[in-house]
Amino acid sequence: MKWKMSGASLACCATVALALTSACGSDKWPAQGKVRVGVKTDQPGTGFSVESYKTPKGFDIKVAQMSAKALEGQFESKPVPSSSRQSALQNGDVDLVVATFSINNKRLSGKMGGPAVDFAGPYALTDQGFLVRKKDQDFIDGNKEWYQDRKICAWEGTVSVEEIGESIKPSNITPGDSAEDCIRKLKSEDVFAIFSDKLLLHGIADMHKEYAVDDQATVGTRQYWGIGIPKGHRKECNKIKDSLKEYVQSGNWDRDFAASFPEGPNRNAYWKSEFAPEPGMIESFSCRDKI
Repeated sequence: MKWKMSGASLACCATVALALTSACGSDKWPAQGKVRVGVKTDQPGTGFSVESYKTPKGFDIKVAQMSAKALEGQFESKPVPSSSRQSALQNGDVDLVVATFSINNKRLSGKMGGPAVDFAGPYALTDQGFLVRKKDQDFIDGNKEWYQDRKICAWEGTVSVEEIGESIKPSNITPGDSAEDCIRKLKSEDVFAIFSDKLLLHGIADMHKEYAVDDQATVGTRQYWGIGIPKGHRKECNKIKDSLKEYVQSGNWDRDFAASFPEGPNRNAYWKSEFAPEPGMIESFSCRDKI
């Protein structure tokens, strides 16, 4: 038996279908066609902005643009403080975070001052260390533990601000609101050094020639910078992971890294083995609840 529907019935079905589509929405994420990425704007080399250009520049920005392309969306940057990176993802203020954001089990589980997040990465590796004034380098030469009795600045919301407390007296830690705040304190000689990820510090030293990274002192654990993603988007996380592996293998990673850090890290003949991830590492760290 064949059923024949009248024009009125067809119209009614179309109306119902449209209503259901509107109610259920699209499965695409991010849904708005833009990918809003939380980035830094005060960290030369990784994410830095001045009035002469609207979009921040730096290695993180290149990785953020690659990530947005993997999700077939238009890249849009949004400044995010270190202390707000996890909450910005949970609240929907941003879709992704690419802001020298280290992958660790505390962040994956929500045990580090914010909600749990997913990561694709790492897109860069780095030890932690110190940025000092060049005029003070003679003082620290040959003394690998000079930092124990000096005022050190580290900014809130980072792994560094936790780990420096394991190496020096709490009374010698001067917290900063941001990288920019710690640079101001170093310039005014309120502190003797800044403690953070060495790769990040190399970017600052590239721009501010009066400072240098102490190559002798390495404190704390090795850091693995990742692309932060809110929980519940494993499909999209895997898309970014696959694009990142291709980015690292294609030579585009080398090009963008060298352009972002023109002096510091590139003086080391083994810079790539020190800072670049292997595809297998990206696979083992990405889109999972525990490393």
